[in-house]
Amino acid sequence: MKKKFLGMLLSLCLIVSLVPAAVFADGTDPIGTGDVNMDGKVDFLDVILLQKYLEGECTLDENQHLHADMDGDGSVDIADFNALQEDIGLPMFDVNVTYGYASVAGTEVSQARQITKVTITAIPPSPDMKFVKWIVEYGNIHLEDEGSGTTSFVMSDQDVSVTAIFEASPDAEVITLTIPYTTTVKKGGNGNPGKTTFDLELIDSHGDSLGVGKEGSYEDVTVKASVTTNGAGTYKGEMTITGSVKQLKNLLEEGGVYVRQIDAGEDGWTYDDAVWAVFMKRNTGNEDGEIAEMAVSDDPNDYVTSEYSAVTYPTTYADKAYDVVWKPTAMSFTNTYDVSSNEEYVGADGGDSDKDSGNDTDKNAKTGDDTNLALLFALLGLSAAGLAGTGIYGRRKADPHIK
Repeated sequence: MKKKFLGMLLSLCLIVSLVPAAVFADGTDPIGTGDVNMDGKVDFLDVILLQKYLEGECTLDENQHLHADMDGDGSVDIADFNALQEDIGLPMFDVNVTYGYASVAGTEVSQARQITKVTITAIPPSPDMKFVKWIVEYGNIHLEDEGSGTTSFVMSDQDVSVTAIFEASPDAEVITLTIPYTTTVKKGGNGNPGKTTFDLELIDSHGDSLGVGKEGSYEDVTVKASVTTNGAGTYKGEMTITGSVKQLKNLLEEGGVYVRQIDAGEDGWTYDDAVWAVFMKRNTGNEDGEIAEMAVSDDPNDYVTSEYSAVTYPTTYADKAYDVVWKPTAMSFTNTYDVSSNEEYVGADGGDSDKDSGNDTDKNAKTGDDTNLALLFALLGLSAAGLAGTGIYGRRKADPHIK
């Protein structure tokens, strides 16, 4: 009998040793009960309180923490939250988000249980799109703020579908900035400049090409600037820079972009090495915008694209870098053709050399004919007379009867 009693006592001690001390602290077992608010019952109020804790909206005291630890691992997390919802028996429904995602207590989900707070976050289909609002396709829910890219709702008793609506951002608008300029051709010698094309390019403050339009360097921006001349004179040109407002702002608003003429290295030409700074300005709403308009054209309305335009400034070069001279000036370049010719042109109209040279040849030929032919006929006459006299003298000597 004593042995039996001793065995029962040892078994009881073993059971007691396995039960946490907290069980006996207040005569109850708080671990994993789910009664987070400790009101003596487990219901949806405990779910709401636990979600607020997980989202950082409130704190739990030691006993509440023990009640919320559904799996008894010493921590309270999303697994405990899911277990509590399941214990209560809350039904699960689908959550579908177009152009975005749904989350519960910081964890992305595609389903959520009734009365759960669900957060939805919009994701633009492209970086240049701007969020407008949420549209509830179906599901009996109320959004806290339909105009916010991140908002929330309480899960209803049915599936939910929402869609994020976007529109093109103003910065995504593609515009073209037009910068008028002039190219002047001068003659440094008496040679005649032929048909020649002069191109411009964008460079940085140290004179290195920016490579605009190439992969990895404002690849969606295009630059066109070319003037074809034909002889001495001044020719009008237009430089166009096309891209999204965002790209052109990044490229031109902060400065550091310059324009120079490309030296093609053609014989006889001295290329203008002037460098101009280019900035993008808003045309309305500020004084600088008005200055920018006037800087690029005598008539600003001819060259204003959208609400932006470009302004050019001359530069100086020092310490291996270009510095801006802050005086808006229309862009211009002057190139000199230094070829001289040693040929002299003859003719009243100063015409081409081939024609003048042909006229001189005709005159020389005619002058030679008038003098040389007369001399030739005179010599021929004298020779004939001499031959005749010689013949008569010989005949008289051979025949004495001839007198």
